[in-house]
Amino acid sequence: MKYLHISLCLLLICSLFTITGCKKFLAIDSPTSSVNPVAIKDFQEMLNSDSLGRVQYFLLDAMSDDIQLTDVQTSSLTTYYRRAYFYENAIWNATDVDRIYNGTYARIFQMNIILDRINSAAPDPLNTPQNKSNIISQALIHRAYFYLQLVNAYGKAYDATTSSSDLAVPLVLVPDATALLPRATIEQVYAQIIKDLKMAVDNPYLASKGSDIIHPGKAAAFALLARAYLYKGDYANAEIYADSTLSRVKTLTNYTSANYLAPTQFQDLTNNPETLMGKLTSDEAFFCFIKRHSGSIQD
Repeated sequence: MKYLHISLCLLLICSLFTITGCKKFLAIDSPTSSVNPVAIKDFQEMLNSDSLGRVQYFLLDAMSDDIQLTDVQTSSLTTYYRRAYFYENAIWNATDVDRIYNGTYARIFQMNIILDRINSAAPDPLNTPQNKSNIISQALIHRAYFYLQLVNAYGKAYDATTSSSDLAVPLVLVPDATALLPRATIEQVYAQIIKDLKMAVDNPYLASKGSDIIHPGKAAAFALLARAYLYKGDYANAEIYADSTLSRVKTLTNYTSANYLAPTQFQDLTNNPETLMGKLTSDEAFFCFIKRHSGSIQD
């Protein structure tokens, strides 16, 4: 009985340490700056992540005319790839993970953290008006891009007569992972996209083109504004912002140059002068699945 009593006490102590460890692990605000960004350097590092350029919108390509599957492949496919390809009403099963939705909101959450905390950033040599303004602008441009994808993936095409009642996606503008927000209307989402982009370009420090394809400049924001207004059917504003883009960046790829080797060669996004902001979608699981079903994909 004595040994049993000692064993129970040890088990209780271990349980208390486990509970304490779990509580510390699950805490939202970690004491480390790498997890709990508070300084300008932290926010810059968040925008340096290549995850902002790696998005998962492959199913949108599957629903377009850019991909054609053979009869063998469509008869073999039993996943959401096939259901998306045929525009079925129910694309996702209850056990499927919607990577478009989850992945996009994960990135919006990161942008919301930046926008929510940057004005309280600790004073240091990097905390200058130029650095702060550019970080805010780039976070707004990224967030606008992600919402433009979401509103068109999960909402109806913009219709001026019904956009104020047609539902799209929740409009999450603060970094609260526990918030359960209702679906915003298509009009509300477009209004936020345009607001974010106009606020981003209203920054005297923001360069016309960013330092690389994951750090957008004013030309990228104007191009997104042109696209948003084009989707809305507002062709006058679409033209205005398309011209605003071209007035800042208008260099084209020279396909007759020696660097362009063959018509089938893909241009490197990082070196392509036409790329204002780079986003790459890939889905290795899809191509592995296609290969297993002994067919070829036409693209």
